[in-house]
Amino acid sequence: MVIQNPKLVDLKSVEVFNILGQSIYTFDDLETAITVELKTNKISTGTYILHLKTNDDNTTITKKYW
Repeated sequence: MVIQNPKLVDLKSVEVFNILGQSIYTFDDLETAITVELKTNKISTGTYILHLKTNDDNTTITKKYW
């Protein structure tokens, strides 16, 4: 799973949820880079919801990933 971060937002964590709302992965202490690759072994093809938390102002961003 790859997250594009062209504005170099300082990410605190990323949590991946399946379509049922179950948390399936959590990533902490992410590097600040234009492209961030998350190791999600054996994840099925489908739609997932990502909650991205930033270090700047503790903002949470929610995105769909498919």
